[in-house]
Amino acid sequence: MQVDLIALYEQYRLLTTDLFFLIFSLLILLDLITGLAKAISLKVVTSTKGLNGVVKHLSIFSLVLALVPMMYYLEMSTFGIAFIIFFILQYAVSILENLEQLGIPMPNWVKTRLIKMHERYNEIEIFEENAKVLKIIDINTKEDVNHDIKRSGKGSTQV
Repeated sequence: MQVDLIALYEQYRLLTTDLFFLIFSLLILLDLITGLAKAISLKVVTSTKGLNGVVKHLSIFSLVLALVPMMYYLEMSTFGIAFIIFFILQYAVSILENLEQLGIPMPNWVKTRLIKMHERYNEIEIFEENAKVLKIIDINTKEDVNHDIKRSGKGSTQV
C-alpha cells in the first residue's frame, strides 16, 4: 500500500476543524484546570502528581493526534470518531467528578445521563465477523448497534 503524503497531510490539517477533536482538546484543558483546582482546594498539591497528570494528558492527546488522521486517511472515520468519543466521555466524567469534589452542585440528570452514556459506550464490543463485513454489537443483547459497515477490497471502509 502506497501512502499519499499530501492526502495524509490534508487529514492532519482537517483535524483542526474537526468538531470531535476540538471538543476533546477543550475537555483535556478543562480536566487539567478542574483537577488542579480540586488538588488546591483539598490541599493535596504535589509536583509528582501534577507532572503525572500532565504526562498522561499529553500522551493521550498525542495518541489521538497520531492515530485519528491515519484512520481518516484509511477511510476508517467511524473508528476514528469512536476513538475520540471514548476519550470525550472519559474526560467528561472526570470533569464532573472534579466539580463534584469542589462542591459545585451538579443536576442529577446530567450525572445520570453522562454515566449511562459512559457505561453504554464501554459495553459495546467491536469485532470483525468476517473479512467483508464489520459489525458493532452490544455485548449484552448481541444485537446490531449500527448499520453494517461494508469493506471494500483494499481495507477501506464505506459507511
